[in-house]
Amino acid sequence: MAAQKGNEKQDKGWHHPWGTVYLNGKYVPGEQAVVSVLDIGFVKGDAVFDVCRTVRHKSYKLDEHVERFYKNLRYAKLDPGLTPEEMKQVCINVLEKSVHLLKENDEYWIFMRVTRGSNPYFPLNYVKGAKPTVVVYCVPIEFRNFAKQYRQGRRFITVSIRALPSECLEPRLKCGSRMHFMLAVAEAQEKDPEAHPLLLDINGNVAEPWGANIFIISKGKLMTPGKQLVLEGVTRETVLEIAGELKIPVIESNFIKLYDVYTADEAFVTTTSYKILPVQSVDGVKVGTRIPGPITEQLTKAMSKKVGIDLVEQAMSHLTAEERREL
Repeated sequence: MAAQKGNEKQDKGWHHPWGTVYLNGKYVPGEQAVVSVLDIGFVKGDAVFDVCRTVRHKSYKLDEHVERFYKNLRYAKLDPGLTPEEMKQVCINVLEKSVHLLKENDEYWIFMRVTRGSNPYFPLNYVKGAKPTVVVYCVPIEFRNFAKQYRQGRRFITVSIRALPSECLEPRLKCGSRMHFMLAVAEAQEKDPEAHPLLLDINGNVAEPWGANIFIISKGKLMTPGKQLVLEGVTRETVLEIAGELKIPVIESNFIKLYDVYTADEAFVTTTSYKILPVQSVDGVKVGTRIPGPITEQLTKAMSKKVGIDLVEQAMSHLTAEERREL
């Protein structure tokens, strides 16, 4: 569906004008980018997507995100009609056509999304249906949503919704069917409007938060759920790389229990936008004695160096002077 024109008509919380959108071979103004109501991505959530971010208004780790995107497209039997190199160029083109809308300390998410296309005769000839819908667009990162959490930490609540077992859906697949995550978010925020959900697997092992990976630190060792349970986050892999450079021992385990999280010395989560955020508490149990913990802080500084920008300061710059003084 098209973005509504004019900030006064847009959804509450949306403060930015649309840039250029790539839609099925054409570059169009965002408010004119229209997808059919018969699109299977809309009707059934049948879509694969990926997202990278910019750093200083340039794409960051675009190669890694496109590589993961195309692995998932192959797994989902979706052909976007573009080679990986062509997709990278489309992302660069969309960014270049939209970047003038950003202020100095703003950044974009760059979304790539492919659905199975419009098919009025679903489910007949489902896989052999219409030509896929291919969309690339930019969305400004809302730094205010997480800036304070670099100092205060993020709260998590475990929920009754479980991470989908690999027998049902491959956890490495970054797909449009996210209902279990949406229900998890709703359940967590009913208990605490500021909390995020932490999902366990069907055996009670820690799996992943919504849209992120989790790490805990105990006795100087870094632990994180194994690849069999979670999406292989690009930022997760970068943290593992940095930990190796800093000689921090790493354990990837499919058997991390809530006990391990509650009693950890530190914990943090990773994702594309904020890279690393400390965890304040899980189910009301405070994790560690300071936020951020020393190893979390060390990793955050190393990540900032690798990215080429002070991640914390960039996010903090979106707060008012009074808000910063209160931290």
